[in-house]
Amino acid sequence: MGQHATTNSLDNNQDAKCRDLCEQMITTLPRELRDIIYEYILCDTLYKDVAASTNEPASSQAGLDYWQVEKVADTAWKELLEAWYRSARFHMGEDLGYIERFLSSNVARLGVPRHHLITKISITFNQRDVVFLKKPLGGDVTKVPTSRARILERLEHLFLLKRGASIHLYVIIGCRWTRRMMMIDARSPRRERKVLRQVTTVMFDVLLRPSAEGYRLAMGIQLFSRRPDKSSLFDLCSGNLPLEEED
Repeated sequence: MGQHATTNSLDNNQDAKCRDLCEQMITTLPRELRDIIYEYILCDTLYKDVAASTNEPASSQAGLDYWQVEKVADTAWKELLEAWYRSARFHMGEDLGYIERFLSSNVARLGVPRHHLITKISITFNQRDVVFLKKPLGGDVTKVPTSRARILERLEHLFLLKRGASIHLYVIIGCRWTRRMMMIDARSPRRERKVLRQVTTVMFDVLLRPSAEGYRLAMGIQLFSRRPDKSSLFDLCSGNLPLEEED
């Protein structure tokens, strides 16, 4: 037997042992314990935003053994993919028109739409698209943004998600200040609250519904390509964000 044939034989033997181990896990452990195992396997990827346009890990990370169905068997592979969808936060960016299509499309090989699995999602929109803005150095207030109604309509598609889903709203500050001025001013708590108060005021009806129906909403400021970390988000369901003007 040649070296190549010997290597293939060893690989096939290892694949068979791995499949047997996964099948034993499926038959002996309850789903709750299996999910803990899946979360441990996926721990390096679960706490990062995943771009909604990203391929499923089974296709984009094919080099990882646990995404190869021939090594883990069909049932474990499907449950692992379900765990990935439930645990990852999917970032839609500013392409809000893509929300409905993304959530309604079926997950390959699972046969269910994504909104049945996804529990965390984030979206981004520009402040100037939803609120009145004054010119940088004062002056008259601009007209009502024509994009506001379209954005609010597209946010309705978030109701495709199951109740209890976590929704992060990232607001890009709309201004013409220099990069340095923007970085200094926007990160002050007072400035953040002022901007978010403007947004929540015009979007109050849209934000009130998901909050009342059990969704978890949080909002924060996004500066350029840097999304806010968890500590910079305001919980819209707890009432921590003041909606009245401060002295």
